[in-house]
Amino acid sequence: MGIYIVCDEVYEKFVWEGNRHFSIASIPEAHERTITVNSLSKSFAMTGWRIGFAAGSKEIISNMTKLQENIYACPSSISQKAAEAALGVESDDLDKMISAYTTRREVMLRELSAIEGLRCIPSEGSFYIFTEIPDCGMTSEDFALQLLMEKKVAIVPGSAFGGSGEGFIRISFAASVEIILEGINRIKRFLSNRM
Repeated sequence: MGIYIVCDEVYEKFVWEGNRHFSIASIPEAHERTITVNSLSKSFAMTGWRIGFAAGSKEIISNMTKLQENIYACPSSISQKAAEAALGVESDDLDKMISAYTTRREVMLRELSAIEGLRCIPSEGSFYIFTEIPDCGMTSEDFALQLLMEKKVAIVPGSAFGGSGEGFIRISFAASVEIILEGINRIKRFLSNRM
């Protein structure tokens, strides 16, 4: 069978609700046909450095390398050195970072859930929370734009993820607890004028 699996495991370290990361490449029957894609952007907080990697069979990776050589040369040397340093980080440091994200997630869920009209959908992976917004006569895109213009809080409208996302917003908790609390207070004030 000529089926290949491309598995995005960028959020492998950000798993919540008692779940554990599982790689489909660990299944013997899928191993040779799986290309695992990952990045340092999330697990090592290196968004913007544009360092990622793929793992798979020697044949697949060597063909990917041939294709890649014709698309771009390589990540900058600075990004490569930063990635080398990140990959040498002790697991204790990563554990501390994940613990900080866990706290941020708990704070955000608690504070958003306390706002009348909002309903949070706890993520089981990543550092975002998908939140249903109250019916206040705005699309999710209008909601996001007006929140940005009036309260200087940047969120992503649910409609950016397709029609089923309408009526929701996505909020990141990749910020300090203080910034998260300030952002939530601004959302609360924004909604108080519309409810």
